Amino acid sequence: MKMMTLLLLCVLLTGCSSIWLKHPDTQQVAECDPSRWFGPTTWWSVFPGQMLVHRHLCVNEWEARGYVEVDKCKYTAPGVLCVTASERRAVDER
Repeated sequence: MKMMTLLLLCVLLTGCSSIWLKHPDTQQVAECDPSRWFGPTTWWSVFPGQMLVHRHLCVNEWEARGYVEVDKCKYTAPGVLCVTASERRAVDER
């Protein structure tokens, strides 16, 4: 039973990563972090459908402020709007 629980947890959490957004004018960086989706008030959000809802709501909130979803710079071509490692660290330190 313990192994099945662990396997289910791994399946549910696979692919859960931060979504990075950047404002094209101000260059400010924002993050939709999955760790906030698993808070004590959202225990039900471990279901895959709910995770998509939380992601959608978070991204929509930032896009309404003018931000756009971006990839990490190590995965993008030069000149494409992206988020650097130092920008990600700065957000984590806030």
